[in-house]
Amino acid sequence: MGSLDPMQLQAALQNLYAAALRESHLEAEVQRARREFFGPRIHGKLAPVAEQRFLEWFLLERDSDRLGAPPREALLPTCDDAELLADSFASVFTVAASAHGIADVRDLQDEDSYELAVPQGALQKGDMVVGRLHPDPAGGWQPSAALAVYRPGTALAKAFQRDLKNLELDRRLTQIELEHLLLARTPGATEIARQPVEHLEAQLETVLRRGGCGRSAADISEDLAMAARPGAVVGPLLDELAFDTAVDLDRARTLMLEIWS
Repeated sequence: MGSLDPMQLQAALQNLYAAALRESHLEAEVQRARREFFGPRIHGKLAPVAEQRFLEWFLLERDSDRLGAPPREALLPTCDDAELLADSFASVFTVAASAHGIADVRDLQDEDSYELAVPQGALQKGDMVVGRLHPDPAGGWQPSAALAVYRPGTALAKAFQRDLKNLELDRRLTQIELEHLLLARTPGATEIARQPVEHLEAQLETVLRRGGCGRSAADISEDLAMAARPGAVVGPLLDELAFDTAVDLDRARTLMLEIWS
């Protein structure tokens, strides 16, 4: 089997999106998902890479309310090239070496290493990259065209690892969590209007009350505002909530990351 052409990935993604929009009522779900990914109000035109990251999350990772699974899985029988998008995943990586169009990267969420086919000089040792990788049938991996590169990335990679340790997750961060935690804050990125912090605090307050927690969302928000990174606040608080309350931990974590962002 030949090497995977990056243009094939782009075409497969667009074809899958077109197939999704042909499904009854799924277009309305796309709009709801966009508000979830970007925030309820978006001013100005989003960068194409941000739009692609949304499509990747919506089509490959997010469980559709209507379809009961990510569109790639649910629509596979009706979209011939959707199989090209199988087994991809999003994460945060550091570049250990790069030469002759091949970059060796290390996944900061599990320490596994991957060999990427990239344009000559596109990545340098010490870069931190965030985004989705696709397995290449010929060997190695193809990065998404929306991969974000931080240079220099060493300090940011160490900060991310500290946050990840403090969060004490028993799973990988999702693509939307990576978007909120890192990519929406990229210097020079298209500015995205997010929910006012007061609205997020009100949602967090509701989640806390429903779960039997007496903590104040406003106090938590103040702690997050003073934190250089969210992990030091979110990790210990999630431990407390897990032991002492019935709070929806995933929802609380998402809201706290959005408040910090």
